Amino acid sequence: YAEYLGMDVAADRDLLYIAEWAITAPLPDGWTEHLDAQGNEFYYNSMTSVSTYEHPLDEQYRSYYRQVKAQKMNDERRAELARRINAA
Repeated sequence: YAEYLGMDVAADRDLLYIAEWAITAPLPDGWTEHLDAQGNEFYYNSMTSVSTYEHPLDEQYRSYYRQVKAQKMNDERRAELARRINAA
């Protein structure tokens, strides 16, 4: 599921909690889970009449992962720059 969200399982081991949150996330209000004729899960929102094969919160978790990953990379760059400055 982590890969489905765009994560690199090896490189993002410390961020796998986000995938765990996503896979266990409850459906938002108004959404229900169903099976299509082939047995595939899909989700339906009774308030908007929208249906989707992707969990309604997946994009939010994808976005959160990208934000956390970007922040982590920025922090690592700053730490490396500080190391270089201190070593000079």
